[in-house]
Amino acid sequence: MVAEIVHEFAKASSLYEQVLSYNKESPRAHYGKARTLQLRSEFEGNEYLLDAAIAEYQIVLDDEDTPEALFRMTADNIIECARYRGNLHKVMTVQRALLDRFPDDIELQNNFGVTFLMMGRIEDARNVISAVLEANPNDALAQAYYGYILKVHDHDFERGVQYMRRGLRGSDEAIIDAKFYFHLGDGLMRLGRNQEALRVYEEATHLGLFPSPLQRSFHNLEGLIARPWWTLEQTGCGKHLKHVERQWTVIREEAIKLWQNYEESFEAEDLHLTEGRLVAYPITRDSTFIEENCKRVPQTCTILKKFVNDAGCFKGDVLQTGTRIWPHCGATNYVLEAQLGLQVTSDARIRVAADTKGWKTGKFLVYDESFEHEIWFDGASANTVRIILSMELWHPEVPQLSRADTLRP
Repeated sequence: MVAEIVHEFAKASSLYEQVLSYNKESPRAHYGKARTLQLRSEFEGNEYLLDAAIAEYQIVLDDEDTPEALFRMTADNIIECARYRGNLHKVMTVQRALLDRFPDDIELQNNFGVTFLMMGRIEDARNVISAVLEANPNDALAQAYYGYILKVHDHDFERGVQYMRRGLRGSDEAIIDAKFYFHLGDGLMRLGRNQEALRVYEEATHLGLFPSPLQRSFHNLEGLIARPWWTLEQTGCGKHLKHVERQWTVIREEAIKLWQNYEESFEAEDLHLTEGRLVAYPITRDSTFIEENCKRVPQTCTILKKFVNDAGCFKGDVLQTGTRIWPHCGATNYVLEAQLGLQVTSDARIRVAADTKGWKTGKFLVYDESFEHEIWFDGASANTVRIILSMELWHPEVPQLSRADTLRP
């Protein structure tokens, strides 16, 4: 029988307070107090305690007499806490303090660049990573991040692939970060080097970064059935989907009028993946119906509100002829995509994993968007459009109780 672990946070805090009562500047006592607050916050799920821990750790950093080893441990803990709280400005401030003490530390410089990247300050990130490479041209992580910037933000696929590949191959230890393999493979596919891309995805799967080479989602729930295409019955909400299918003419009439009269209200979608034009009219946002938008498609919204517990994002999608959407995968394995054909043509096709299908008027296509999928629409006359109603569904094996704690589809 395993003995129950007792957390005596109050006793620990009291001991550190005693030390501070006669030596109020003791960096080790402040560190111990902060660490106790951090552990207690994790145990209780109390973010206010985490903020208190950050403030207490800061006292240690501000003390000029703090030994270097303790300074670094303290800084690492603040960064961990601040990242959890989403306070990237605090992370950056602490990283600057670390670099002031350890200016030649390549790992710290790389981390500093990554924080700029997380903040969306791309040019600052580029400058930091470039400086690392200038000082150490063979630094694998800097090469990988520099390639990532080139590929994702500059759309320089050739050089991006070159740097990311060099970084992943040049490290003594494997760089276990899915985004590099994801974007290296994607870059290779954009360059028409599909077999090389497949080998990258196979390697990432071997490292445990993706469920499979064709299912490359980052955020996954364990144990869910994985299949590219789903029948309505398999979704667990087939009854609702069939109810929508029976009213497809009403939905189509509103969708066509919407496109004819309010084309400017449609928003561009997946610009980084699309060659041509794909636009969408959002019906919900954050799982809440957009009442202003529903005024233009009132009957559609009335029909869809029956899905409030089973689905999240609803939108009308319009794809223009001559458009291609590059192969890509969704971020999670617990979302299914259901698409109802409203105005369709045989020239528009979708491939999911190994199988290609087309939309049918008044019928749903359902697929798991974590599998590689691509769309192309060629051969139709100019200005021809494909119009569908798109909705995201929970994977049926996600328990109802877990859905409140999981990002909605």
